[in-house]
Amino acid sequence: MAFNPLRATAAPVPAPVVDPPGGYLNSLNLFRVVACAAVVGQHAFLWIGASGIAASAFVTLLHFSRTAFFFVSGLVLCYTELRRPLSPGRFWQRRYTQMGVPYVAWTLIYLVFTLLTVGGSWHHTYPLFRHSFTHGYYQLYALIVLFQAYLLFPPLLWLLRRSRRHLLIGAVSVVFALFINSALHFTHSMGFISDFTNWLGTQWPWSRNLLAYQEFFVLGALAAFHLREVHAFVSRWHRQVMAFTGAVAAGMLAWYLVSVWNGTTTGAASDIYQPLAVVWCLVAIAGLYCWSWAWEARHPTPESAGKRRGLTSVAHLAELTAGIYFCHVLFINRIRLVLENTGLRTHLPFAATVGLLFVLTLAVSAAFITLVLRSPLRWVVGGPVRAEQRARWMARADQVAATDEPVLAKGARAPTL
Repeated sequence: MAFNPLRATAAPVPAPVVDPPGGYLNSLNLFRVVACAAVVGQHAFLWIGASGIAASAFVTLLHFSRTAFFFVSGLVLCYTELRRPLSPGRFWQRRYTQMGVPYVAWTLIYLVFTLLTVGGSWHHTYPLFRHSFTHGYYQLYALIVLFQAYLLFPPLLWLLRRSRRHLLIGAVSVVFALFINSALHFTHSMGFISDFTNWLGTQWPWSRNLLAYQEFFVLGALAAFHLREVHAFVSRWHRQVMAFTGAVAAGMLAWYLVSVWNGTTTGAASDIYQPLAVVWCLVAIAGLYCWSWAWEARHPTPESAGKRRGLTSVAHLAELTAGIYFCHVLFINRIRLVLENTGLRTHLPFAATVGLLFVLTLAVSAAFITLVLRSPLRWVVGGPVRAEQRARWMARADQVAATDEPVLAKGARAPTL
């Protein structure tokens, strides 16, 4: 009997999301918003000084934010290329321009900011720029990883189009990730393997190395290939997946606390490069994806319902996420300084200080990017303009055949799990 994604379950299932065939994935809107907020939340802890047990526990859970960004990048890259294929040259030109220009712009902005606020000499301009450009200024390291993914994406897409063993490819990717994270976390327990990974980290930081995050790109690409099956599964099991995510989060916290109580430092216990972190991040991504899908099912994006978007709608907030990611460190630095100079940081409890820093940073960053997106510099400073992307996708959706099957290369076989 064919699998029916709308089959009744113990709890009522919301209507499936109507992402137009070949159209913009509105079901990712909440995913982007929550992942972006988690990034700012984690940085709020780190910039205040998350050295305590409770603060590091939050950081442990919020690590998933960077991996969620890589997962959705892999999904969107593959989804776009399957429906509007480009040659490798055109793909690289488009992607490196789309994200490279904002990257260079913000590298220069943060360079000037650093020279003006840290008190460095202008003679240090070139060394600072060279390091920031090649390694990424603070949060911009994610773009360094993304640029590596762009380089290797065409061969990955070629492999996935021609292979029928997608489940095996995904499993190998995850097993490799667990192996790498074991070598990185247990630095003296795996002999020459740990020695090699430690040496490799001295040549190129693991935080900037695609190998440390490859599983999230690969699984995102696989999800794009099987998007109809993914949504069929999510429509039936989203509640159970979200509940399981909560249980795993509790288990991750318990493991963290047991590790600390047994003498492990908070830094090691909350390490993003440990095998359990891979498991937690994958489960967190699944739970967030289900939540985002269910939200879109109950609250369809206004364009599809014939309404205008409000400034606080999830669709509008999703349009701001790229720009907020670029600019929020600029504002979190200044707001923290204000909290220190006014004495609020001294007199407020730690949790209240972090919460205030988080809310103010998000609010100021969102207001700034809202203004930027209304200017001619919107894609130079604000990153990809999702409103324009959505409009283009919706305009072309009617031209796509009424199927959600991916576009396959000539002679390729349809992939199966």
